[in-house]
Amino acid sequence: LLLLRGATRMRGVLALHLPAGASLEAALLQGIGTQVCTAVERIHFTDVAKASALELQSERLRNSLLAAISHDLRTPLTVLYGLADSLASGSGRHDCPAGVATSIRDQAHHLHGMVENLLEMARLTGGRVELHRDWQSIPELVGASIRNLQPVLAGHPLRLHWAQDLPLVELDALLMERVICNLLENAAKYSPQQGAIAIGAEQDPDGDSLRLWFDNDGAGFPAGRLERVFEKFERGEAESSLPGVGLGLAVCKLIVEAHGGKIEAQNRPGGARVIIRLSLGSPPPAPPEEGAEHG
Repeated sequence: LLLLRGATRMRGVLALHLPAGASLEAALLQGIGTQVCTAVERIHFTDVAKASALELQSERLRNSLLAAISHDLRTPLTVLYGLADSLASGSGRHDCPAGVATSIRDQAHHLHGMVENLLEMARLTGGRVELHRDWQSIPELVGASIRNLQPVLAGHPLRLHWAQDLPLVELDALLMERVICNLLENAAKYSPQQGAIAIGAEQDPDGDSLRLWFDNDGAGFPAGRLERVFEKFERGEAESSLPGVGLGLAVCKLIVEAHGGKIEAQNRPGGARVIIRLSLGSPPPAPPEEGAEHG
């Protein structure tokens, strides 16, 4: 047996089986071991160099894509959405039917959401996600998301079910709002007109996690594909006239798992349900109220 010691670490062990009575000089054996170790290290460092070059190229391509999408799509979409919203509300001086303006606004909103999901997916799959955690109230995050999605949720009655004394959760508020918005948009998209959407939260019986769920009326998820709905570019209906590219739930999964949580899809009688479980920590004590007496 001969140890193959490389320049940086042990590369393996070389075992030679010689016929009975045969022998090799120590110098020759050492030379064989050196040549084998050199060849193994050359292969290793060649693979490392190729991987580094590929990673650098991928990073450049990703940055170029993000820059192009951000500059060429996000800005005009924002302007388009603002103009259409002005027309729909009648605050502008343009002679345009409100229905046309509303359609423009809604389509711009859908396109804006797809761009945001593409950007989020590129950032999350880059492996360098930095969470800006703070203690947040889930009902407040849901309320903010509902206000942002008023045109999308119009015509869908909302039912909120909050357990008493819900604890705060330490999370990235912007990323979690993206999750909530995606789930609400999906719930509205796959619900019939006037189909209700229910949102609720409660602490799990074990006391270690918070359970947040979203229900909608409709056909539910395709049978046998509950796990696949969270894959990239996977849609509930393969051939559908509904807008979307199948990234919303995939983005939700990446964000929830980045927080150490879990997300799952279920079918229930009369519709679908998505459940998020987030771990609970120990929130800081509330600051003393102003004017409180000091002992």
